[in-house]
Amino acid sequence: MKAAVYSGTRNLYPDMVTAAKSLFHNSDVDKVYFLIEDDEFPEYLPPQIETINVSDQPYFRKDGVNYNCPWTYMVLMKVALHRVFPDLDRILCLDVDTIVVDDISDLWDVDINRHFVAGAREPKKSADRLYINAGVMMLNLDNLRRSYKGDELIATLNRKKFMCCEQDCIAERCQGGILEISGDYNACNYTEHSDKPKIVHYAAVRNWQKNTRKKWGSYQTKYRKMSWEEVWQRS
Repeated sequence: MKAAVYSGTRNLYPDMVTAAKSLFHNSDVDKVYFLIEDDEFPEYLPPQIETINVSDQPYFRKDGVNYNCPWTYMVLMKVALHRVFPDLDRILCLDVDTIVVDDISDLWDVDINRHFVAGAREPKKSADRLYINAGVMMLNLDNLRRSYKGDELIATLNRKKFMCCEQDCIAERCQGGILEISGDYNACNYTEHSDKPKIVHYAAVRNWQKNTRKKWGSYQTKYRKMSWEEVWQRS
């Protein structure tokens, strides 16, 4: 099964819907999961989307050093997905400020059998080691479970402070198990330039939900307005 996951606090629910619409429209993903803070989602979702209330998650302590990071505890959940989804071998993890603009069905076919995670490189932070942006990652949940690397990431985030939380932790603890993929799958201000992006990522774009005049702004507007009936009409 081709699965993907988004996570977000209540203020990000509308953006999760917009992002998921773009994903369904531009891939053959079978199932999308929303990690949220409520038992019920406040608006209609198609049956291909399943919500999971993680507000009482047992992995990260509320008094932990990274729990109250600027991006909320939801970003920490990225390294706990091997526990949240014990029956899945791999999953595509996307930030809510991403929009899929071209077919990414082949992303689930990337060979990560010998890796923990695959993502696009951030050149400025990759001088001495491979450093990937965590906004778009394909995670090998099976490897993370069997090697206990996933549990190691959780434990590390509970005891060591990181500026960029899960992203820095993955770079530190998963070296040798990270696969670099094209920046086309995560076109943003931090990754390498892409002339033909497949996924645009609004990282570091101020007021990105409303900023339609900036680069790629129209993509977010397009999928926010798209009805679910239109989503399934793939060209």
